[in-house]
Amino acid sequence: MNIQEKWQDAFGQLEAELRRTDQWPTHLVAEQPTFYGTMRGRIAAQLDYTIHLGQMVAGIAGSFRLPAARISLLTATQWKGSAPKRVTLSRLEAIFGVEADKLSDDEVDAIMLAQHWLAGYFRKLKGPPLNERHADQKADLVRLVQEARNKNGNNSAWWGRISTILRRRADIGRGLARRVLRQEFQIPRKQIETILRNA
Repeated sequence: MNIQEKWQDAFGQLEAELRRTDQWPTHLVAEQPTFYGTMRGRIAAQLDYTIHLGQMVAGIAGSFRLPAARISLLTATQWKGSAPKRVTLSRLEAIFGVEADKLSDDEVDAIMLAQHWLAGYFRKLKGPPLNERHADQKADLVRLVQEARNKNGNNSAWWGRISTILRRRADIGRGLARRVLRQEFQIPRKQIETILRNA
């Protein structure tokens, strides 16, 4: 098969499966062909593997008729760094909780490329995961409460300033505020509840 027949065959297989499941892609993500100056990379380039991969991606992307904004091309370095195949396989098994020994290297790469892209896509839609948001909010709250503590006045004045901070930062949850004030600043529980009531 020449390269055009190959991408037409690949698209035909994808199209048949998508029609069978009554789905159609809204996005396409593929590995962007990259030339590597290693011996293996030079051989791949001389055999036109790198160019053929690019032609396959272009052919399939064109067949789906997706707008350019919905097509993502990521280099191997962008989506997996310099991790060897066995590390990528281990990551797949850890993320999905399966044994993947029977998958080919290409199947492993396709799954993990999709997983990497989806993680970034959902991060854009929903923001960072909750644990990261909490880490940022905790760091902000610790900094703000520390700054408030360093101002003049006694504990009552400091606690009043904490209430003001929490009133202004409604994005910081009460549970997180309780933990930070108790663990980081050893404020008594009763006083924490007063701070939160006044916030």
